[in-house]
Amino acid sequence: MALEDKLKKLAERKAAEQSFDWNAERDKWLRALGRIYTDIEGWMQPYVAKKLATTRRTQIELSEEKIGKYKCQVLEIDFSGQVIRFEPVGTLIIGAWGRIDIQRKPRGLRGETMLTLENSREAPEWVLWFSGSSGERRPFTQETLEGAIELWIDE
Repeated sequence: MALEDKLKKLAERKAAEQSFDWNAERDKWLRALGRIYTDIEGWMQPYVAKKLATTRRTQIELSEEKIGKYKCQVLEIDFSGQVIRFEPVGTLIIGAWGRIDIQRKPRGLRGETMLTLENSREAPEWVLWFSGSSGERRPFTQETLEGAIELWIDE
C-alpha cells in the first residue's frame, strides 16, 4: 500500500470518529442504566414491601475519554445495614458495551463482581460476572440476582 493510500484511510477513519455522536452514545448508556436499575428495584419490591430492604439512587460523575464528564446514578440496596452497591464504570469498556461494579458495604464481596452489558449495541444483554477465582458468568435475571445476594449478605 502506498503511503498516500494509507494516509487517506487514516484521515477517513479520523473523520468518521469525529462525526460519531458521542452524546447519543452516552444517552443510550444512561437509558440502559435506568432500565436495569428499574428492573432491580422491581425485583426487590417484595422485600421492600415487607421492610426487609430499602433501595436508593444517588448520583456520581463519570469521565470517559470520548464522552467527557457526565452524571449517572448509583443504585444501593440496603438489607438492614448490609448494602449492595451497583456503581457504573462506563460505557467505553473493552469487551463489553458497559460495566457496573457491584460492591458490598461495609465489607467487600468475595472476589470482584460486576455486570457487563454484552452482545451488541442493538440488542444488549446484562451479564452477571463473578470475576474472582471462578470467572463464572450468568445472564442477569431476578433469579441470578437473588442467588447472588444470598451469597453476598451475612445473617
